[in-house]
Amino acid sequence: MGLLDSALSSEAARRAAHARLEAWTRSRVDALLSPLHREAAAGLSGAGRGLLYLLERGLGTLPNRALQAQLSQLQAADRPLLARLDVRLGADWVYVAGLLKPAEVVARAALLRAEGRLTGPVPPPGASSFAVAGAVAQDWLVAIGYPRVGPLAVRVDLLERVGARLRGLGRRGAFTVPDELMSWLGCSREALAGLLDALGYWRDGDQWRPPRSGPRAPARRRKVGSNSGASAPGRRGG
Repeated sequence: MGLLDSALSSEAARRAAHARLEAWTRSRVDALLSPLHREAAAGLSGAGRGLLYLLERGLGTLPNRALQAQLSQLQAADRPLLARLDVRLGADWVYVAGLLKPAEVVARAALLRAEGRLTGPVPPPGASSFAVAGAVAQDWLVAIGYPRVGPLAVRVDLLERVGARLRGLGRRGAFTVPDELMSWLGCSREALAGLLDALGYWRDGDQWRPPRSGPRAPARRRKVGSNSGASAPGRRGG
């Protein structure tokens, strides 16, 4: 076999390997996102179907700000249909609840790595949150369902729960953070304080005040990567 034949063979092998990887990726995507393709999806309005499409591209988690056009045009009948598809419309995030199970989180990470677009840490199985240090891409964390908020990457359903609890506490002004939030998040008090700071809450003595409430404490430099609402990555269609 000559050098040219060898090169052609190598190129053919690379193409074959690439085709196999694409086929595997497509089959894994179809399996992972099958909950969004159930019968209830056929009854959605155009806005509802558009929301599902974008959720698929985001592998099941997106910030509300990336879906404003679709959310604002949802019909009353869309909401129960989306609930039947396991889609949760939170105050800050839209996500597919079933894709937060440990096996699905691992599958989401594997797909991202196979596509060669993103890579990053994967949480311990069933973790409610995990510590993130350094330059970990928010796009990666959102795509596996664990957006970064300050020093923590938090499972998106729990992030919604914590956000609701904090908003309730903040309606009366200054409040003491209950210890149960550390239990929910599985984190230290210091990490919880970092999360509150990233969400815009500010310390007032031994208490915390909600964002833009009352005289603002002296501004502090935000930690890198503390934005909890960064946009999620798009996924190639097909």
